[in-house]
Amino acid sequence: MTVLAREATLARLAEAQLHVLQGSKHVERQRKLIAVLEADGPARLIPEATKLLRYFERELALHVEDRDRLTCELDRIKQGVNGNTPGKLGA
Repeated sequence: MTVLAREATLARLAEAQLHVLQGSKHVERQRKLIAVLEADGPARLIPEATKLLRYFERELALHVEDRDRLTCELDRIKQGVNGNTPGKLGA
């Protein structure tokens, strides 16, 4: 893989790591909000707040999967195991 491909993967990984961080903050904030609603109400807002929490958790899981996939891809690049190493073209 070329240096440009490695740099592109690094950039995508940095973006994915930022998304994981932001997503974690959204989940944490929503959990705190639900705790406040459960303690002080109004109770009618809890189902919608919980629904939003589940959405944030699903999105976070996708961001974590993306980050992990990119981390593995970068590891393969570093090891030279990418299917395009010299002597293995088309293999």
